[in-house]
Amino acid sequence: MSLPLILVSQQSRSGGTLFSQLLDAHPALLVHPHELTIGWPSKIRWPEIDPDDDPDRLFRQISNPRLASLAELGYRKTGKAAQAGERVPFCYDRNRHLQAFRAELPAPPRSRRAVIDAYLDSLFRVWRRNSRTGRPSYYAGFVPELGSKSASVEQFFADYPRGRLVSIVRDPADWLVSRRAHTKGGEQRHSDLEREMALWNKMARAARRHRRHYRERFFLLRFERLVDDRERVMRHFAAWAGVDWSDRLLEPTFDGQPVAANTNFNSLAGVSERRLVLPPGELERVRALTRAEAERLEPAFSV
Repeated sequence: MSLPLILVSQQSRSGGTLFSQLLDAHPALLVHPHELTIGWPSKIRWPEIDPDDDPDRLFRQISNPRLASLAELGYRKTGKAAQAGERVPFCYDRNRHLQAFRAELPAPPRSRRAVIDAYLDSLFRVWRRNSRTGRPSYYAGFVPELGSKSASVEQFFADYPRGRLVSIVRDPADWLVSRRAHTKGGEQRHSDLEREMALWNKMARAARRHRRHYRERFFLLRFERLVDDRERVMRHFAAWAGVDWSDRLLEPTFDGQPVAANTNFNSLAGVSERRLVLPPGELERVRALTRAEAERLEPAFSV
């Protein structure tokens, strides 16, 4: 089955996991579990593969090996709130997926789109889900950072001309607090304010470029509105994507089962107040470094 793809992508800690979980149970969407790691040689780039390569090698390049461990342990993201929740069953077998992929893959010569479609179609054939009803209109998946890379986005739309790109932008000060809370082994990785704000500005410039080049195929939203005014945002999304409205777009789920938010804090409450924990002077510095790009970005938002 060949369907257009809704790709959710922007810099990490901006709400991409939450958005993909809101799409999870919609009857017209086949949403990839966990992150869509079809990128090769890096998940944050559109795959640079030889479509006529050996099927097993292609599968290793674009599949997510972590799905096997999630099937064994159950699905759960890594944020503080998610860690407090129960794991959700994930009925998936990687070997069956590989076998189905081999069967789905057309003989050479083939396109990169044909390889990706074979991967996605075979995944949804072998994943024994509880929530599937209705006729699907799109595949959908989330991967961080790819949406900020213009060459990868251009390749995505070349392969999926009817595809859609969704990006989420977070207030730079709140984004910085979330980034700093996303530690590795207890060590803070994002302490350089100047570097982080340069990354936020790069993300904003990429979003403006996508609006110019891809126009109505690009949906740009604010994370804060996704949290505080979710129904309005998701109704706009449904109309933009051309899918029927469903209340299932209002609650994050995995295979139709409720899941906790992937946040580094105890909950999503108070997301607009987290900037207040910044040391004295840093909030003003964040605003000074991002004000110009934030103002230029304003007309690009979809909602």
